Amino acid sequence: MPLRMLITNTKVVRDTKALVANVSARKSKHPDLSVTANEERLRELMEMNQGLLLSVGVTHASIETVLQTAMKHKLASKLTGAGGGGCVLTFTYLYPRSSSL
Repeated sequence: MPLRMLITNTKVVRDTKALVANVSARKSKHPDLSVTANEERLRELMEMNQGLLLSVGVTHASIETVLQTAMKHKLASKLTGAGGGGCVLTFTYLYPRSSSL
């Protein structure tokens, strides 16, 4: 089944090396933590993943703005790449289209 997606570029410059180093440092502090999911819905997994990305400090205020807007329209979204700005991936096929988009 084809997927329809929307990618939003926040145009925020970021330092991928610093973001990866920060995640690595946090992972070293908590080596026993992992998130697993068996047959979860895609929306739930994306929201969980984005929450984890938020907790390790790789999101940005502009990304959170895009995510909040998508959530208002019942769309599943998460940041792409290393985070810290950049793009947000939104799956648009999962839920009915909002007339205000």
